[in-house]
Amino acid sequence: APDRFQRLLAGGLVAYLGVQSLLILGGNLRLLPLTGVTLPFVSYGGSSLVTSFLALAILLRVASQPEEEPAPIATPRPFALLAALFSLGLFASALSTGWWAVVRGPDLLTRTDNARRSIADRYVRRGSLLDRGNQPITVTTQTDAIFHRDYLYTELAPITGYTNPIFGQAGLEATLDGYLRGFQGNPSRLVWWHHLLYGTPPPGLDVRLSIDLDLQKKADELLADHAGAIVLLNAQSGEILAMASHPTYDPNFLDETGDQLRIDPDAPLVNRAAQGSYPSASLLDPLLAARFGQDSTPDADLIRGFYNLLGLYSAPDLRLPAGTPSVFGEIDNLHVSPLQAILAFAPLSNGGILPAPRIALAVDTPSQGWVILPANSDPLKVMEGASARQAAESLQAADQPYWQYGAQVSEKGKSFTWFVAGTLPNWQGTPLTLVILLEENNAPPLQDLRLANSLGEELLNEALKP
Repeated sequence: APDRFQRLLAGGLVAYLGVQSLLILGGNLRLLPLTGVTLPFVSYGGSSLVTSFLALAILLRVASQPEEEPAPIATPRPFALLAALFSLGLFASALSTGWWAVVRGPDLLTRTDNARRSIADRYVRRGSLLDRGNQPITVTTQTDAIFHRDYLYTELAPITGYTNPIFGQAGLEATLDGYLRGFQGNPSRLVWWHHLLYGTPPPGLDVRLSIDLDLQKKADELLADHAGAIVLLNAQSGEILAMASHPTYDPNFLDETGDQLRIDPDAPLVNRAAQGSYPSASLLDPLLAARFGQDSTPDADLIRGFYNLLGLYSAPDLRLPAGTPSVFGEIDNLHVSPLQAILAFAPLSNGGILPAPRIALAVDTPSQGWVILPANSDPLKVMEGASARQAAESLQAADQPYWQYGAQVSEKGKSFTWFVAGTLPNWQGTPLTLVILLEENNAPPLQDLRLANSLGEELLNEALKP
C-alpha cells in the first residue's frame, strides 16, 4: 500500500473477510458458536455477496500499484497479530476438517442420520431382499424419480428389519447394508466413478436369502397372535428356512408408528429368534445325555466345555444381528436364544455335526451374476455320530419320521415353553431341525406344551412334504 490510509483500509477489509470466514468455518466444525453471519463468497445472500466483492475490488485496487514504493510500517505489531490470528484460525479449521474428513470420514458415512445416506436412498435404487426362490420380500420402487422402500412381507419385519432416515437401520437391512447400498459387490472403480460424478454409490445389489417364503408364511400363520419364535433349519447346510418372531410390526408405516414401537412393552422390534435370551432349564438334557451318556453325571468343567463347543456362550456368527450370549461358564442360569438352541440340536439330525448357520446365500453382482456368500464359520463335530443317532431315536415321535422334545420353565413371573424336533438320522430327504419358543402367560403350562407340540408337528409335516 502506498500510504497509511490504504494500508489501514486493506487491513480492515482483510479483517472483515477473515473474521467472518473463521466464525462460520469454526461454527460448522464446532470450534466456535454459530452466528447469523454468512461465509464470504460461499453462503447464499445477495447483500453479502455484493459487499464481499466490493471489499475484494478495493483490495485489488490497493495492491495494483507495484511501481510505487510501499509506505513504511511505523508500527508493524497490529499487522503481525492479525496475520498470526488468521494463520492460527485457518490452521485449526484445516486440522479439524482433516479429522472429520479423514479419521472420522468412514464412520460418518455409516451413520443413519447422515444426509448423504438419505439423499442416496431417495435417488439411488437400493437392492432387494429375495427368498431362496427369488420371491421378493423387500424391494425398492420408484415414484416420480424418487425411490422408496416397500416391505412386501411385513410378518418378517423383525428379521429383515428396516432402513429409515429417522430411526436408522435394523435387522438384515443393517447387516447387509453394504451390498444393498452398492458399496460391496460392485467393482471399486464403479463405486469411485459414481462417487466422483454424483456423490452417491452405484445402484444396490439384490441379496438372496435362505428363507423359504412358503414355509415362512406357514410358520407365521401358526404362531399368529402367540408371543414367541419359530426357527426351521436345514441341519446339514445350516440354511435358515424359516424364522418367525411375534409380535411383529409393519415397517411401511414406521414414520407414523416408530416412536410407539420403541416403547411398546411387547417389544415387536426385537427379533426373538436371534436376539431373545430365554432360560434353558431342562431343554439341554437330551444333548448332555447324547454327549456323556444317559447314566453319567459329568462335572461342571465338562459341561462348560460342551456348552462352549455348541456355541451357547457366543453369538451365532452369521449375517444377522444376534443378542448378547450368556457369560462364559454359566450352567444353572444359562440363557439361550432360539437360534442358539436350534444350532445346538441340529447335530442330532446331522450325524453329530453342528452346521455353520447361513441366512444370506448369494448376491447378484453386475459383472459375475449371482455370487455365493460363504458361511462365516465352518461345520464342527460336537458328538459321535452313533451317539447322535441313539439320542434322536430315543426321542422319536410315535409313527413319525422325526424326533421331538419339550421343556417348560418359569422365570420372574413369566412362563416359557420350548419345543425342539428334527428328522431322524435315516431320513432320506433334507435333514431338518425345528425350535419353537412360546411366551404364554395366561394359559396353563400343560396347554402351552400341547400348543407347542401341535404347532411343531404341523410345520414339520408341511416341511417334509415331497
